[in-house]
Amino acid sequence: IGGLAVILHGYPRQTADVDLLVARKDAMVLVRALEQDGRFRRERLDRWRHVASGAGLDLCVEGELTHPSRRERFPAPDTLERVSKHPLEVVGLADLLVLKAKSGRAKDWADFVCLAKVLGLDDPLRVSILARLTDPEVAQLAERWWQEAAAELERERNVRPSWGDEGPAGDAHR
Repeated sequence: IGGLAVILHGYPRQTADVDLLVARKDAMVLVRALEQDGRFRRERLDRWRHVASGAGLDLCVEGELTHPSRRERFPAPDTLERVSKHPLEVVGLADLLVLKAKSGRAKDWADFVCLAKVLGLDDPLRVSILARLTDPEVAQLAERWWQEAAAELERERNVRPSWGDEGPAGDAHR
């Protein structure tokens, strides 16, 4: 549900961890399996590190807060759309953008805006995202992020590229 999902949905960016949404009933089973595996080192109950690669594994558990300063909670994994994006199955785009809005971190704002720009700003997607947000404050934030993406996309469309062919008076060299 994190950076890997963003990448697989079409916006390339770096990430150093895997964010995994886990059903509450499965969380402790997974924690015990990670403890016994030996390839992961526990940093916190919800944060693990792959010993060989150093990659992080964040467990996002159904019902837990999406961010310490928010009231939003992680949904049950089986309530979200899943899509196959080789080589993984990730959360669907609308649900991914909803989760980004719910966390509200700067990194999630950047992911939200970039994904919205890369994949197109169609109104049905915006309506779908807003319909899934029950907290009016978070819905307002998502709407603001959507408008920022639209404004940024419009600015980018209106920028005339400079190919280095202008002379001192702005005339093209022949």
